Formats: sequence, structure tokens, C-alpha cells
Amino acid sequence: MLALVFIMPWGSLNWLMEALVVLIGFPLIVSLGAGSSLAPGWGKFCQILGNLSYPLYMTHYAAIWVFGNYYTNRQPPPGELAVIIVLGVVLLVAFAYVNMVLIDIPVRRYLLKKYLSKD
Repeated sequence: MLALVFIMPWGSLNWLMEALVVLIGFPLIVSLGAGSSLAPGWGKFCQILGNLSYPLYMTHYAAIWVFGNYYTNRQPPPGELAVIIVLGVVLLVAFAYVNMVLIDIPVRRYLLKKYLSKD
């Protein structure tokens, strides 16, 4: 189902397709995940991915602009492009992880401590 969201057709009824995906598709995906249980050993891995999602969300847009500028100016061949994309994804995830460890987690702890102490 999620794959269908990414290959939605473009056309005159695109506004309707987007509305249906937002109103029906995404809540369905969330409800499927909310009703599931993890196999033993996956909890820590999923916790790290969940914590990594926000720093990755915050940093990926700049990487898209850098990649787009590089692609437009250089027009690399497919083999070089594949290497650049794989390396870029790995570096972007590593950068998001460093941001998570050095910025996101300490700020969350500080804010949690600050707002819980007011009670």
C-alpha cells in the first residue's frame, strides 16, 4: 500500500488522489503499525530508527538541494550516479545520527527535565 502512495499518477484528479491517501491511506498504515507487536530483539533497533527519523527529516532537504545542484551542473553517468546516491544516503544517515546524539537527544532530555520539574 505504501508503495502505491509513491507512484500515484499525476493528472487532473491528483487533488482527489492526494486527499484520499491522506484521509484513508496514511491512517490505515498507522493503524496497521499500531496493532502489531515486535519480535524479541527488534525493540532497540526500532527505537533507534524512531529516534533517527526526526534528525533525518530535518537534514535531508538540504542534501536534496545539494544533490540536485550537482546533478544539474555535472550530469553524471549512471554508474557514477549510483555510487553518489548510495554514498550520499549513507553519509546523510550518519550525519543525522551525529545530530541525534549531539543535539536532538540532549535537547529532548533538557526540555523533559525542565518541564517535568515544574509540576
